[in-house]
Amino acid sequence: MSSRVSKLIFPKPSAEDILADITAWVISKPLEEDFQEKLSHRKKVAKALRQLSRSGSITEDRLIQFMRSDSEAVNVIISILGMSQEEFYRIVTLTRVLEGSYNSEWKIKTIVNAIRKDDAFAKRLANLFLEGRQNKDLAKRVPKFALDKLDRKKLLFDPDDLTDSLIKTGLKGAYDRAKGEETEKLVAALLDGLKVPYVRKGNVPKIGRNMDFVIPSLKDPRILIEVGVYQTTARELSEKALVEMRIRTQVEDAYPDSVLVRITDGIGWLVRGGKALAGVIDASHYVLTLNQIGKLRDIVKAHVPKE
Repeated sequence: MSSRVSKLIFPKPSAEDILADITAWVISKPLEEDFQEKLSHRKKVAKALRQLSRSGSITEDRLIQFMRSDSEAVNVIISILGMSQEEFYRIVTLTRVLEGSYNSEWKIKTIVNAIRKDDAFAKRLANLFLEGRQNKDLAKRVPKFALDKLDRKKLLFDPDDLTDSLIKTGLKGAYDRAKGEETEKLVAALLDGLKVPYVRKGNVPKIGRNMDFVIPSLKDPRILIEVGVYQTTARELSEKALVEMRIRTQVEDAYPDSVLVRITDGIGWLVRGGKALAGVIDASHYVLTLNQIGKLRDIVKAHVPKE
């Protein structure tokens, strides 16, 4: 039987060969023209919104009329507010959950169609854009950093508020990373209160993953904890169950007396849900939401030797 290697018609390049031939950015004239056209279109829509705001106020009815005037109007609004599409989708999803109308997440095309056909939805969305930061139900569930973007002054093109939008856009990546760190601080504080030894960000031998917390030590891991709060619907969530089941198998093979705890939460699971979340639950010994994090005390007491 011939080897697969014998069928290769070119030798493998070295890393140096690839680096010497790297294209820093893919440049496509049709792509550039397409997106320049999209940019020009949105700038015209933004100009129309600015004209609408020159009176110094925007009513719900006028904003609804504007949103229905062009398929790009909603995209322009969320850009001026300093929101990404993903962030906007999550907030729309949350409002639909609160009103009991959620069945699946709506993307931009569905939202635009709903604005044009459903007067009640169009009115709720206009109110969200204009008064969202004052919404008490959302304030209990959406971080202030995100909720404050829903401010009518931004749509009036107030210079200070537009500056706020631009700066928040630049801070978003750092903010998202910091949110994960805050959740880990909650776990660390709980473990410190129990006076139990632990390792943060430890690489346990024979486990193909750095764990967020290992109790009590890397040499004697009785509890391995992973923390993850997800707002995204990225593909990683749908594939996560397969990855996590491999980790559970490694834990059970190498450390049969150990348990794998996953602390997970976030609207991303509500959107993705279904088999992905069920698979992650199946791939864990314990799964806790942030509301249930106190149960970690009992897990530690049950699985970590008193000595």
